Amino acid sequence: MGRKSRKLVLFIFALGAAWLLAMEAFSLGDGHLAGDRHLPSQGEGHLEGDRHLASLQILNIRANTTTVGLYEKLELTFDITGTVATNPYFPYDPSPPPGVPAGVGITVDGLFSPDNWTTVITQPAFLYQDFQRQCIGDTPQNYCRNGNEWLYPVGAPVWKVRFAPQQLGTWRYRIRATDASGAVQSPEGTFTVTLSTDPNNHGFIRIARADPGYFEYSDGTPFIGVGHNAGFEEPRFTYSVDEEMQ
Repeated sequence: MGRKSRKLVLFIFALGAAWLLAMEAFSLGDGHLAGDRHLPSQGEGHLEGDRHLASLQILNIRANTTTVGLYEKLELTFDITGTVATNPYFPYDPSPPPGVPAGVGITVDGLFSPDNWTTVITQPAFLYQDFQRQCIGDTPQNYCRNGNEWLYPVGAPVWKVRFAPQQLGTWRYRIRATDASGAVQSPEGTFTVTLSTDPNNHGFIRIARADPGYFEYSDGTPFIGVGHNAGFEEPRFTYSVDEEMQ
């Protein structure tokens, strides 16, 4: 190796070492490099130059119905903006297990009450992505038996919470979101629970109250479980589910 080549290698090595030292100072120091424009700490609430950060908000709450049958589905769809979470699929956890970064997620829950918030039921929300489905190489009418399923996301993800009430009357609900910046709650909404018109809707499955060796539904109807031993084919997965469940 010539003298010029050795000088070039030494220069690159020194430059890399200087970069590593600068990054170490950044991570162990006050969170920014000298002369760098930095984000505010929690509670500061604005950038240099008085440019305000967006705060955590719950917006555009839409209910699929205002009257729901007993044990049937109420679905709330809504948007969350201004979150500092970098991974919306992680719950917010300031003290996670080793190997999991702290505070990178967001926890979103639906709060439901049948008695003006004396009793509160918490139902976790989830991030929902709509998809377009196509069958490649066959037809949906043939359940895509000789083809492959194709899925493509449509639109932006939205948040949802689904809840099946087990008591008649007027219910109240709120949405709550928590991330590293704090927690917010939505305004209160209401819905009415009436008797279900579906004769096959017996509620949830529980241990039978008369004999713990058996199961029953919420209304006391016996539950007799039957295993179908059915599987679903991977290349046409949802079409296979449709065919098996028809």
